[in-house]
Amino acid sequence: MSTVREKLRKTKIQKMQLDPFGFCNAKCWFCPVRYFPQPEEGSGSMPLDLLEKIFEDLSEEKKKPDGVVHPGFNFFTTAHYNEFLLYKHVKEVFDLARKHRFTTYVLSNGISLHKHNIDLIAEYPDVVIHVGLNIPGFEREIWAKRSGFAPDQFDRLLSNLEYASNKLAFLKDQFQIHLNGLNHDLFTSGYVKKGPEFDSHEYDLSFEHVRQENLAKKLFPTINIKSPFIFDRAGSINNIIVNQLDTKGKKVVGCSSFGDRSKEWLHINSAGKVFLCCNDYNFDYVYGDLSTQSISEVWNSDKHIEVIERSYKEICTKCMSAVLESDTSTDSTVSKTLKHSTVVGEMRFAR
Repeated sequence: MSTVREKLRKTKIQKMQLDPFGFCNAKCWFCPVRYFPQPEEGSGSMPLDLLEKIFEDLSEEKKKPDGVVHPGFNFFTTAHYNEFLLYKHVKEVFDLARKHRFTTYVLSNGISLHKHNIDLIAEYPDVVIHVGLNIPGFEREIWAKRSGFAPDQFDRLLSNLEYASNKLAFLKDQFQIHLNGLNHDLFTSGYVKKGPEFDSHEYDLSFEHVRQENLAKKLFPTINIKSPFIFDRAGSINNIIVNQLDTKGKKVVGCSSFGDRSKEWLHINSAGKVFLCCNDYNFDYVYGDLSTQSISEVWNSDKHIEVIERSYKEICTKCMSAVLESDTSTDSTVSKTLKHSTVVGEMRFAR
């Protein structure tokens, strides 16, 4: 029995990334969506009957003594380069989560967080435990340049945030603005390197990120403002920045991205395809199809083993969350390097 198969046999699904809608209406400068077309597979909208099937299957597997889903499973997120609030069945997602006693994060660029969606979220305090908004600036022109939206949408964004700051106050610190960006220290420390197209963005490393953060705090003092740094998504935006691990011939044996993505997470796109990881932008590591298979069939498949083993030699060798054979803990190299930082936890869902 291979090492991967043995570890997978002893591991159950603990978290899920479910993306029932696969399109994003933003073009943020720190995201692959700005630079590459979103893959057709997974860029559509999941049928409601497939969504229901997935939730039912998860709950049934939880109940089985030999099921592939951990009995304590109760969390999923929607984070694969998309705008979840554009999905036409947002309410149905929340209803299914409530029925099965699951919780979720709502992640958005803020433009689709209009009054109707804010009111809807407020009706599900037992389901939505976190709202995270990826917003790269709070000056009209800076925001437009960094997000890819037209400048005239900025007032709409501010209006949404003003309404949400009151209506979603029940979330307390879990209502967050993620002001994704970079500062000079990350470059001088050697952690981040500039890609060949970085300078074309005219990003002021000395002042811009701090200035935007201060503006956000002044405008919205009741919202928790976080400053997670952007990262290269296993090399997919290394035209802009590079912060890959130096594996130096060491073998990848796992992952430390909010748990082990290769063995603890179930990732599902809008077509029902099961893939390896949140950094697998193009769905190069698909190992199942829940429109025709059950979760247990997919999880225990030879294809799953093959995909994990292949990823450890390919995409994971470029990822800052990789756990190497010589590591004495489950922390990745970057987690150890930045363990003093408050952003390590938040950066996992900075899309």
